Amino acid sequence: MSLAFRTSPPKVRSPIAGPIDEDFMTAEHGGRVIATARYSSHAAADGQGAWVVSDWPGRLFSRNKAITAMVLAERLATGYATMIR
Repeated sequence: MSLAFRTSPPKVRSPIAGPIDEDFMTAEHGGRVIATARYSSHAAADGQGAWVVSDWPGRLFSRNKAITAMVLAERLATGYATMIR
């Protein structure tokens, strides 16, 4: 049994845009918002705050992990996951 995984991005890329601000970011594909993340200073029990990502309800993220979650949402929206065989 052989499994082959794509390790490089697909050759055809869709335009992906999404601004990242100090307290809000969006993932967009095809002119529509597919995910959002917002920073909340009251979200974490330690008082440091956390990012809340719309695709991951009930979970709190650091800024870097929120950016990763947004990139993942964009990649899935472009159909990248279906190209893995």
